[in-house]
Amino acid sequence: MTNEAILQKLQELTQGLYYISESDYPMEVVHFDDVEADNLSDEAISQLAGQPTDAKVETVDLAYFLRNMTRTEPEADEAEGQNAERFQALQALMEQQLSGVKVYRIGRREITALALGALPEGGYGGFKTILIET
Repeated sequence: MTNEAILQKLQELTQGLYYISESDYPMEVVHFDDVEADNLSDEAISQLAGQPTDAKVETVDLAYFLRNMTRTEPEADEAEGQNAERFQALQALMEQQLSGVKVYRIGRREITALALGALPEGGYGGFKTILIET
Protein backbone atom coordinates (compact mmCIF):
# COMPACT_ATOMS: atom_id res chain seq x y z
CA MET A 1 0.00 0.00 0.00
CA THR A 2 1.11 3.56 -0.60
CA ASN A 3 1.47 6.08 2.21
CA GLU A 4 -1.62 7.86 0.95
CA ALA A 5 -3.69 4.64 0.93
CA ILE A 6 -2.54 3.72 4.44
CA LEU A 7 -3.36 7.19 5.79
CA GLN A 8 -6.77 7.10 4.09
CA LYS A 9 -7.52 3.70 5.65
CA LEU A 10 -6.37 4.98 9.07
CA GLN A 11 -8.75 7.94 8.63
CA GLU A 12 -11.64 5.59 7.86
CA LEU A 13 -10.90 3.32 10.82
CA THR A 14 -10.49 6.14 13.36
CA GLN A 15 -13.54 8.17 12.22
CA GLY A 16 -15.83 8.45 15.23
CA LEU A 17 -13.62 6.15 17.33
CA TYR A 18 -12.85 7.14 20.93
CA TYR A 19 -10.15 5.88 23.27
CA ILE A 20 -11.86 5.16 26.57
CA SER A 21 -10.04 6.05 29.79
CA GLU A 22 -11.27 8.21 32.66
CA SER A 23 -12.49 10.43 29.85
CA ASP A 24 -13.17 9.59 26.19
CA TYR A 25 -11.08 11.31 23.53
CA PRO A 26 -11.23 10.93 19.75
CA MET A 27 -8.52 9.26 17.70
CA GLU A 28 -6.79 11.64 15.29
CA VAL A 29 -4.68 10.45 12.35
CA VAL A 30 -1.18 11.94 12.30
CA HIS A 31 1.46 11.96 9.60
CA PHE A 32 5.00 13.26 9.87
CA ASP A 33 6.85 13.36 6.53
CA ASP A 34 10.09 14.81 7.84
CA VAL A 35 10.75 12.39 10.73
CA GLU A 36 13.33 9.63 10.49
CA ALA A 37 13.90 6.72 12.87
CA ASP A 38 17.17 8.09 14.23
CA ASN A 39 15.39 11.35 15.13
CA LEU A 40 12.79 9.77 17.44
CA SER A 41 14.30 10.86 20.74
CA ASP A 42 12.07 11.51 23.75
CA GLU A 43 12.45 15.25 23.08
CA ALA A 44 11.41 14.86 19.44
CA ILE A 45 8.41 12.71 20.38
CA SER A 46 7.34 15.33 22.95
CA GLN A 47 7.55 18.04 20.30
CA LEU A 48 5.52 15.97 17.82
CA ALA A 49 2.87 15.55 20.53
CA GLY A 50 2.82 19.29 21.22
CA GLN A 51 4.21 18.79 24.73
CA PRO A 52 7.22 20.35 26.49
CA THR A 53 10.49 18.71 25.43
CA ASP A 54 11.21 17.67 29.03
CA ALA A 55 7.88 15.80 29.39
CA LYS A 56 8.00 12.19 30.58
CA VAL A 57 7.85 9.73 27.64
CA GLU A 58 6.95 6.07 28.07
CA THR A 59 6.94 3.55 25.21
CA VAL A 60 4.52 0.60 25.05
CA ASP A 61 3.48 -1.96 22.43
CA LEU A 62 0.40 -1.19 20.34
CA ALA A 63 -1.31 -4.46 21.37
CA TYR A 64 -0.79 -3.60 25.05
CA PHE A 65 -2.05 -0.03 24.57
CA LEU A 66 -5.22 -1.20 22.79
CA ARG A 67 -5.81 -4.31 24.95
CA ASN A 68 -8.95 -2.93 26.65
CA MET A 69 -10.32 -1.53 23.39
CA THR A 70 -9.94 -4.74 21.33
CA ARG A 71 -11.37 -7.12 23.94
CA THR A 72 -15.03 -8.03 23.92
CA GLU A 73 -16.73 -9.11 27.09
CA PRO A 74 -19.44 -11.82 26.96
CA GLU A 75 -22.02 -9.31 28.21
CA ALA A 76 -21.05 -6.67 25.62
CA ASP A 77 -23.84 -5.26 23.49
CA GLU A 78 -23.70 -5.06 19.71
CA ALA A 79 -22.26 -1.52 19.65
CA GLU A 80 -19.44 -2.49 22.04
CA GLY A 81 -18.66 -5.52 19.87
CA GLN A 82 -18.53 -3.39 16.72
CA ASN A 83 -16.29 -0.88 18.48
CA ALA A 84 -13.88 -3.67 19.51
CA GLU A 85 -13.83 -4.93 15.91
CA ARG A 86 -12.89 -1.46 14.67
CA PHE A 87 -10.02 -1.27 17.16
CA GLN A 88 -8.90 -4.76 16.08
CA ALA A 89 -8.92 -3.64 12.43
CA LEU A 90 -6.95 -0.51 13.34
CA GLN A 91 -4.35 -2.57 15.19
CA ALA A 92 -4.09 -5.08 12.31
CA LEU A 93 -3.64 -2.34 9.71
CA MET A 94 -0.89 -0.64 11.69
CA GLU A 95 0.94 -3.89 12.43
CA GLN A 96 0.72 -5.07 8.80
CA GLN A 97 1.40 -1.83 6.92
CA LEU A 98 3.73 0.14 9.21
CA SER A 99 7.08 -0.99 10.55
CA GLY A 100 8.39 -0.54 14.07
CA VAL A 101 5.02 0.50 15.50
CA LYS A 102 5.21 1.87 19.03
CA VAL A 103 2.95 3.89 21.26
CA TYR A 104 4.55 6.86 22.97
CA ARG A 105 2.77 8.05 26.12
CA ILE A 106 3.74 11.65 26.89
CA GLY A 107 2.99 13.37 30.18
CA ARG A 108 1.34 12.47 33.47
CA ARG A 109 -2.38 12.36 34.35
CA GLU A 110 -3.41 13.93 31.04
CA ILE A 111 -1.38 11.79 28.68
CA THR A 112 -0.96 12.40 24.98
CA ALA A 113 -0.54 9.09 23.20
CA LEU A 114 1.11 8.86 19.78
CA ALA A 115 0.93 5.49 18.03
CA LEU A 116 3.49 5.71 15.25
CA GLY A 117 5.08 3.44 12.70
CA ALA A 118 7.31 3.96 9.69
CA LEU A 119 5.40 4.33 6.43
CA PRO A 120 6.67 2.32 3.43
CA GLU A 121 7.45 5.44 1.36
CA GLY A 122 9.12 7.32 4.22
CA GLY A 123 7.96 9.32 7.19
CA TYR A 124 5.78 8.17 10.08
CA GLY A 125 2.06 7.77 10.46
CA GLY A 126 -0.47 6.58 12.97
CA PHE A 127 -2.84 8.14 15.44
CA LYS A 128 -2.90 10.51 18.39
CA THR A 129 -5.29 10.58 21.33
CA ILE A 130 -5.45 11.74 24.92
CA LEU A 131 -6.08 9.63 27.99
CA ILE A 132 -6.73 10.66 31.54
CA GLU A 133 -5.16 8.67 34.38
CA THR A 134 -5.49 10.01 37.91
